[in-house]
Amino acid sequence: MDKVGGVKSKYGDSTTVDFDLAKVAQQQAAQAQANNTGQVSEEQAKGMSKEQKAQYEAALKQRSEAMKKNKALNDAFNAGQDAIKQAQAEPDKTKRPPMYQTAIDNFNKAGEMDANQVAVWDSLGEAYSGLASSQTGDERNKSYDSAVEAYKKALALKPDDAAVYNQLGNIYGAQKKIPEATEALTKAAQLNPQMAAKAYFNMGANLVNSGSADKASEFFKKATDADPTYAEALYQLGSTSMMKGSVDPKTGKQAYPPDTAPALQKYLELQPSGPHAQEATAMLSAMGEQVQTKITVPSAKKKK
Repeated sequence: MDKVGGVKSKYGDSTTVDFDLAKVAQQQAAQAQANNTGQVSEEQAKGMSKEQKAQYEAALKQRSEAMKKNKALNDAFNAGQDAIKQAQAEPDKTKRPPMYQTAIDNFNKAGEMDANQVAVWDSLGEAYSGLASSQTGDERNKSYDSAVEAYKKALALKPDDAAVYNQLGNIYGAQKKIPEATEALTKAAQLNPQMAAKAYFNMGANLVNSGSADKASEFFKKATDADPTYAEALYQLGSTSMMKGSVDPKTGKQAYPPDTAPALQKYLELQPSGPHAQEATAMLSAMGEQVQTKITVPSAKKKK
Protein backbone atom coordinates (compact mmCIF):
# COMPACT_ATOMS: atom_id res chain seq x y z
CA MET A 1 0.00 0.00 0.00
CA ASP A 2 2.88 2.40 0.74
CA LYS A 3 6.65 2.46 0.87
CA VAL A 4 9.40 4.72 2.12
CA GLY A 5 12.89 4.63 0.64
CA GLY A 6 16.29 5.87 1.74
CA VAL A 7 15.85 5.09 5.43
CA LYS A 8 19.18 4.74 7.29
CA SER A 9 19.52 3.12 10.69
CA LYS A 10 21.83 4.45 13.39
CA TYR A 11 23.60 2.26 15.91
CA GLY A 12 22.02 2.60 19.30
CA ASP A 13 19.26 4.98 18.12
CA SER A 14 15.75 4.06 17.00
CA THR A 15 14.51 5.29 13.62
CA THR A 16 10.84 6.12 13.13
CA VAL A 17 9.24 5.57 9.73
CA ASP A 18 5.68 6.88 9.34
CA PHE A 19 3.16 5.43 6.84
CA ASP A 20 -0.06 7.27 5.98
CA LEU A 21 -2.40 4.77 4.26
CA ALA A 22 -5.27 7.27 4.25
CA LYS A 23 -3.13 9.63 2.18
CA VAL A 24 -2.17 6.77 -0.14
CA ALA A 25 -5.84 5.89 -0.64
CA GLN A 26 -6.62 9.52 -1.52
CA GLN A 27 -3.79 9.59 -4.04
CA GLN A 28 -4.99 6.35 -5.65
CA ALA A 29 -8.55 7.68 -5.89
CA ALA A 30 -7.27 10.90 -7.47
CA GLN A 31 -5.21 8.90 -9.96
CA ALA A 32 -8.20 6.72 -10.90
CA GLN A 33 -10.35 9.81 -11.42
CA ALA A 34 -7.65 11.40 -13.53
CA ASN A 35 -7.40 8.25 -15.66
CA ASN A 36 -11.14 8.31 -16.28
CA THR A 37 -11.53 12.04 -16.91
CA GLY A 38 -8.14 12.88 -18.38
CA GLN A 39 -7.92 15.84 -16.00
CA VAL A 40 -5.33 16.42 -13.25
CA SER A 41 -6.76 17.18 -9.79
CA GLU A 42 -5.64 20.26 -7.83
CA GLU A 43 -3.74 18.04 -5.40
CA GLN A 44 -1.88 16.32 -8.22
CA ALA A 45 -1.12 19.63 -9.91
CA LYS A 46 0.76 20.93 -6.88
CA GLY A 47 4.45 21.07 -7.60
CA MET A 48 3.96 20.68 -11.39
CA SER A 49 5.06 23.28 -13.89
CA LYS A 50 2.65 24.37 -16.61
CA GLU A 51 4.52 22.23 -19.15
CA GLN A 52 4.59 19.19 -16.85
CA LYS A 53 0.88 19.50 -16.21
CA ALA A 54 0.15 19.70 -19.95
CA GLN A 55 2.30 16.66 -20.68
CA TYR A 56 0.71 14.70 -17.86
CA GLU A 57 -2.83 15.58 -19.01
CA ALA A 58 -1.95 14.56 -22.59
CA ALA A 59 -0.70 11.18 -21.34
CA LEU A 60 -3.85 10.73 -19.25
CA LYS A 61 -6.07 11.53 -22.22
CA GLN A 62 -4.22 9.04 -24.40
CA ARG A 63 -4.53 6.34 -21.73
CA SER A 64 -8.23 7.07 -21.25
CA GLU A 65 -8.90 6.80 -24.98
CA ALA A 66 -6.94 3.52 -25.14
CA MET A 67 -8.99 2.09 -22.28
CA LYS A 68 -12.26 3.05 -23.97
CA LYS A 69 -11.03 1.58 -27.25
CA ASN A 70 -10.01 -1.70 -25.63
CA LYS A 71 -13.40 -2.02 -23.96
CA ALA A 72 -15.21 -1.37 -27.24
CA LEU A 73 -12.91 -3.84 -29.00
CA ASN A 74 -13.55 -6.54 -26.42
CA ASP A 75 -17.29 -5.88 -26.46
CA ALA A 76 -17.45 -6.24 -30.26
CA PHE A 77 -15.29 -9.38 -30.27
CA ASN A 78 -17.31 -11.05 -27.50
CA ALA A 79 -20.58 -10.17 -29.21
CA GLY A 80 -19.28 -11.83 -32.38
CA GLN A 81 -18.26 -14.96 -30.48
CA ASP A 82 -21.68 -15.16 -28.81
CA ALA A 83 -23.40 -14.87 -32.19
CA ILE A 84 -21.30 -17.72 -33.65
CA LYS A 85 -22.14 -19.97 -30.69
CA GLN A 86 -25.81 -19.13 -31.07
CA ALA A 87 -25.74 -19.98 -34.79
CA GLN A 88 -23.91 -23.26 -34.21
CA ALA A 89 -26.46 -24.27 -31.57
CA GLU A 90 -29.44 -23.46 -33.84
CA PRO A 91 -30.84 -26.73 -35.28
CA ASP A 92 -32.79 -24.93 -38.02
CA LYS A 93 -30.31 -24.18 -40.78
CA THR A 94 -32.52 -21.47 -42.29
CA LYS A 95 -32.32 -19.42 -39.08
CA ARG A 96 -28.54 -19.34 -38.91
CA PRO A 97 -27.61 -16.69 -41.55
CA PRO A 98 -28.78 -13.64 -39.51
CA MET A 99 -26.80 -14.90 -36.53
CA TYR A 100 -23.65 -15.37 -38.57
CA GLN A 101 -24.18 -11.93 -40.11
CA THR A 102 -24.34 -10.41 -36.62
CA ALA A 103 -21.02 -12.10 -35.86
CA ILE A 104 -19.52 -10.80 -39.11
CA ASP A 105 -20.64 -7.22 -38.39
CA ASN A 106 -19.10 -7.30 -34.90
CA PHE A 107 -15.79 -8.80 -36.03
CA ASN A 108 -15.52 -6.22 -38.83
CA LYS A 109 -16.17 -3.52 -36.24
CA ALA A 110 -13.42 -4.95 -34.05
CA GLY A 111 -11.07 -5.11 -37.04
CA GLU A 112 -11.63 -1.44 -37.76
CA MET A 113 -10.63 -0.60 -34.17
CA ASP A 114 -7.52 -2.80 -34.19
CA ALA A 115 -6.38 -4.55 -37.37
CA ASN A 116 -3.48 -6.30 -35.62
CA GLN A 117 -5.50 -8.84 -33.65
CA VAL A 118 -5.13 -12.37 -35.07
CA ALA A 119 -8.16 -13.61 -33.13
CA VAL A 120 -10.40 -11.05 -34.82
CA TRP A 121 -9.57 -12.16 -38.37
CA ASP A 122 -9.56 -15.83 -37.43
CA SER A 123 -13.04 -15.48 -35.93
CA LEU A 124 -14.24 -13.45 -38.91
CA GLY A 125 -13.16 -16.29 -41.19
CA GLU A 126 -15.06 -18.76 -39.02
CA ALA A 127 -18.19 -16.59 -39.19
CA TYR A 128 -18.05 -16.29 -43.00
CA SER A 129 -17.42 -20.03 -43.31
CA GLY A 130 -20.45 -20.73 -41.12
CA LEU A 131 -22.56 -18.39 -43.18
CA ALA A 132 -21.45 -20.14 -46.39
CA SER A 133 -22.52 -23.51 -44.98
CA SER A 134 -26.07 -22.15 -44.79
CA GLN A 135 -26.06 -20.74 -48.33
CA THR A 136 -26.00 -21.98 -51.92
CA GLY A 137 -24.74 -20.84 -55.31
CA ASP A 138 -23.03 -17.49 -55.75
CA GLU A 139 -23.84 -16.34 -52.22
CA ARG A 140 -22.07 -19.38 -50.82
CA ASN A 141 -18.97 -18.80 -52.96
CA LYS A 142 -18.93 -15.12 -52.04
CA SER A 143 -18.99 -15.94 -48.32
CA TYR A 144 -16.24 -18.52 -48.77
CA ASP A 145 -14.12 -15.94 -50.60
CA SER A 146 -14.63 -13.51 -47.71
CA ALA A 147 -13.59 -16.23 -45.27
CA VAL A 148 -10.40 -16.85 -47.26
CA GLU A 149 -9.64 -13.12 -47.21
CA ALA A 150 -10.09 -12.99 -43.43
CA TYR A 151 -7.89 -16.04 -42.85
CA LYS A 152 -5.18 -14.56 -45.05
CA LYS A 153 -5.18 -11.44 -42.87
CA ALA A 154 -4.70 -13.70 -39.84
CA LEU A 155 -1.80 -15.47 -41.55
CA ALA A 156 -0.20 -12.15 -42.43
CA LEU A 157 0.03 -11.50 -38.69
CA LYS A 158 0.85 -15.10 -37.70
CA PRO A 159 2.32 -17.07 -40.65
CA ASP A 160 2.90 -20.26 -38.63
CA ASP A 161 -0.74 -20.87 -37.62
CA ALA A 162 -1.44 -24.46 -38.69
CA ALA A 163 -5.10 -24.28 -37.65
CA VAL A 164 -5.75 -21.40 -40.05
CA TYR A 165 -4.09 -23.27 -42.91
CA ASN A 166 -6.31 -26.22 -42.07
CA GLN A 167 -9.40 -24.01 -42.29
CA LEU A 168 -8.20 -22.59 -45.60
CA GLY A 169 -7.78 -26.11 -46.95
CA ASN A 170 -11.32 -27.00 -45.91
CA ILE A 171 -12.74 -23.96 -47.68
CA TYR A 172 -10.74 -24.53 -50.85
CA GLY A 173 -11.90 -28.14 -50.78
CA ALA A 174 -15.54 -27.08 -50.51
CA GLN A 175 -14.96 -24.80 -53.51
CA LYS A 176 -13.29 -27.67 -55.41
CA LYS A 177 -10.07 -25.68 -55.70
CA ILE A 178 -7.90 -28.77 -55.41
CA PRO A 179 -4.40 -27.25 -55.94
CA GLU A 180 -5.04 -24.49 -53.38
CA ALA A 181 -6.55 -26.96 -50.92
CA THR A 182 -3.61 -29.34 -51.28
CA GLU A 183 -1.12 -26.53 -50.73
CA ALA A 184 -2.91 -25.20 -47.63
CA LEU A 185 -3.39 -28.62 -46.02
CA THR A 186 0.17 -29.65 -46.76
CA LYS A 187 1.34 -26.46 -45.06
CA ALA A 188 -0.86 -27.25 -42.03
CA ALA A 189 0.61 -30.75 -41.83
CA GLN A 190 4.16 -29.40 -42.07
CA LEU A 191 3.60 -26.82 -39.34
CA ASN A 192 1.87 -29.29 -37.04
CA PRO A 193 2.37 -32.98 -37.94
CA GLN A 194 -0.04 -34.00 -35.20
CA MET A 195 -2.94 -32.49 -37.13
CA ALA A 196 -1.90 -33.89 -40.52
CA ALA A 197 -4.28 -36.87 -40.45
CA LYS A 198 -7.25 -34.70 -39.50
CA ALA A 199 -6.37 -32.06 -42.08
CA TYR A 200 -6.26 -34.57 -44.92
CA PHE A 201 -9.42 -36.30 -43.69
CA ASN A 202 -11.30 -32.99 -43.66
CA MET A 203 -10.21 -32.37 -47.22
CA GLY A 204 -11.48 -35.76 -48.30
CA ALA A 205 -14.78 -35.21 -46.49
CA ASN A 206 -15.23 -31.83 -48.18
CA LEU A 207 -14.65 -33.39 -51.59
CA VAL A 208 -17.18 -36.15 -50.90
CA ASN A 209 -19.76 -33.60 -49.77
CA SER A 210 -19.16 -31.50 -52.87
CA GLY A 211 -19.59 -34.47 -55.23
CA SER A 212 -15.93 -35.22 -55.96
CA ALA A 213 -15.61 -38.58 -54.21
CA ASP A 214 -13.25 -39.84 -56.93
CA LYS A 215 -10.63 -37.29 -55.84
CA ALA A 216 -11.35 -37.70 -52.13
CA SER A 217 -9.65 -41.10 -51.87
CA GLU A 218 -6.25 -39.44 -52.45
CA PHE A 219 -6.67 -37.40 -49.27
CA PHE A 220 -8.10 -40.28 -47.25
CA LYS A 221 -4.97 -42.22 -48.24
CA LYS A 222 -2.79 -39.36 -46.96
CA ALA A 223 -4.79 -39.35 -43.71
CA THR A 224 -4.23 -43.09 -43.17
CA ASP A 225 -0.55 -42.74 -44.03
CA ALA A 226 -0.27 -40.08 -41.32
CA ASP A 227 -2.26 -42.19 -38.84
CA PRO A 228 -2.63 -45.91 -39.74
CA THR A 229 -5.15 -46.38 -36.88
CA TYR A 230 -7.54 -43.67 -38.08
CA ALA A 231 -10.58 -45.96 -38.45
CA GLU A 232 -12.97 -43.45 -40.05
CA ALA A 233 -10.35 -42.49 -42.65
CA LEU A 234 -9.74 -46.18 -43.44
CA TYR A 235 -13.42 -46.77 -44.06
CA GLN A 236 -13.72 -43.68 -46.26
CA LEU A 237 -10.60 -44.72 -48.17
CA GLY A 238 -12.09 -48.14 -48.83
CA SER A 239 -15.52 -46.88 -49.84
CA THR A 240 -14.27 -44.10 -52.15
CA SER A 241 -11.67 -46.41 -53.70
CA MET A 242 -14.36 -48.97 -54.41
CA MET A 243 -16.15 -46.37 -56.54
CA LYS A 244 -13.14 -46.49 -58.86
CA GLY A 245 -13.70 -50.15 -59.61
CA SER A 246 -13.74 -51.22 -63.26
CA VAL A 247 -14.79 -54.31 -65.22
CA ASP A 248 -12.21 -56.31 -67.18
CA PRO A 249 -13.70 -56.56 -70.70
CA LYS A 250 -12.07 -59.95 -71.26
CA THR A 251 -12.92 -61.72 -68.02
CA GLY A 252 -15.89 -59.69 -66.87
CA LYS A 253 -14.38 -59.45 -63.38
CA GLN A 254 -14.39 -56.35 -61.26
CA ALA A 255 -11.01 -54.78 -60.48
CA TYR A 256 -10.41 -52.30 -57.66
CA PRO A 257 -7.53 -50.06 -56.56
CA PRO A 258 -5.06 -51.95 -54.36
CA ASP A 259 -5.92 -49.93 -51.22
CA THR A 260 -9.62 -50.81 -51.27
CA ALA A 261 -9.84 -54.21 -49.55
CA PRO A 262 -6.93 -53.68 -47.11
CA ALA A 263 -8.46 -50.41 -45.89
CA LEU A 264 -11.83 -52.03 -45.23
CA GLN A 265 -10.24 -55.05 -43.56
CA LYS A 266 -8.17 -52.76 -41.32
CA TYR A 267 -11.30 -50.79 -40.41
CA LEU A 268 -13.07 -53.99 -39.30
CA GLU A 269 -9.98 -55.01 -37.36
CA LEU A 270 -9.99 -51.72 -35.47
CA GLN A 271 -13.75 -51.41 -35.10
CA PRO A 272 -15.47 -54.79 -35.59
CA SER A 273 -18.67 -53.32 -34.17
CA GLY A 274 -18.15 -49.81 -35.50
CA PRO A 275 -20.78 -47.63 -37.19
CA HIS A 276 -19.64 -48.75 -40.68
CA ALA A 277 -18.99 -52.43 -39.87
CA GLN A 278 -22.01 -53.67 -41.78
CA GLU A 279 -21.26 -51.59 -44.88
CA ALA A 280 -17.56 -52.56 -44.83
CA THR A 281 -18.47 -56.25 -44.60
CA ALA A 282 -20.93 -55.93 -47.47
CA MET A 283 -18.39 -54.18 -49.69
CA LEU A 284 -15.73 -56.82 -49.02
CA SER A 285 -18.23 -59.57 -49.83
CA ALA A 286 -19.18 -57.81 -53.06
CA MET A 287 -15.48 -57.74 -54.02
CA GLY A 288 -15.20 -61.47 -53.31
CA GLU A 289 -12.93 -60.88 -50.35
CA GLN A 290 -13.03 -63.10 -47.30
CA VAL A 291 -14.07 -61.15 -44.23
CA GLN A 292 -11.91 -61.82 -41.20
CA THR A 293 -14.06 -61.66 -38.08
CA LYS A 294 -12.78 -61.97 -34.54
CA ILE A 295 -15.32 -63.07 -31.95
CA THR A 296 -14.42 -62.68 -28.30
CA VAL A 297 -16.22 -65.09 -25.98
CA PRO A 298 -16.35 -63.92 -22.39
CA SER A 299 -14.77 -66.37 -19.97
CA ALA A 300 -17.09 -68.25 -17.60
CA LYS A 301 -17.14 -67.06 -14.05
CA LYS A 302 -15.86 -69.54 -11.50
CA LYS A 303 -18.22 -70.49 -8.74
CA LYS A 304 -16.94 -69.91 -5.29
